[in-house]
Amino acid sequence: FDGDKVDWENKWMNSPWNPVPKNREQAYLKNGMLHIRCDFEKTPDGPRPFRGKTVGLYSQERFGYGYYEARVRFTRKPGWWAAFWMFDEGRNMTVGGGYELDIFEDYSTRRGAPIIANNLHVTYGPNMRSYGYHFELPGSLDDFYVIGCKWTPFEFSTYVNGQLVKSSARHSPYNSATYDAINHAFGVTPLYLSISGQAGNSGGTAQEVGSEEYLVDYVRAYEYPRDR
Repeated sequence: FDGDKVDWENKWMNSPWNPVPKNREQAYLKNGMLHIRCDFEKTPDGPRPFRGKTVGLYSQERFGYGYYEARVRFTRKPGWWAAFWMFDEGRNMTVGGGYELDIFEDYSTRRGAPIIANNLHVTYGPNMRSYGYHFELPGSLDDFYVIGCKWTPFEFSTYVNGQLVKSSARHSPYNSATYDAINHAFGVTPLYLSISGQAGNSGGTAQEVGSEEYLVDYVRAYEYPRDR
């Protein structure tokens, strides 16, 4: 994120579904780092006393098998959450595509604990299946972390600071945050890459007027060696 502004012309867009510019002022560059800001304001009417305004960055390019990583600092304020994820429209697994991999979502940090969520969402015909892990960060929420994902024809695996994440779940035979083609789902369709702030129900309820920022030092995509 070198330069003085986000490259909305060549690298990023607001959304594949709605590329019309929206809330782009919520993303800016400073000292070689991306800042994604969420502003909370008083809601005059409605069930929630405060609402958040933020933005997501979605790659214009789609990516296949490889290794993906971002160096980030997580959020903790209720009312929104940050994410680093990959996805395809439709989530239609009948053709080996249509899936969403949440490399991380930090809605589980709302109480100050360094616990991160990792999810895979897939659709078979009319039915959606979701799998997930939670894992604890090796430091505090004040630290920066390199969050990575290895995606091959056989697996999705998540890494923190270069180490495979230790975790377990009923749906998985592994002791790591790993999804495979036999126990979970496979995918062959290239995916969009997103680094986003999202305001909504999963982030809890905002408690006050104010702002918070999700910081991203870099996003990197490494191609799968066999694709060269």
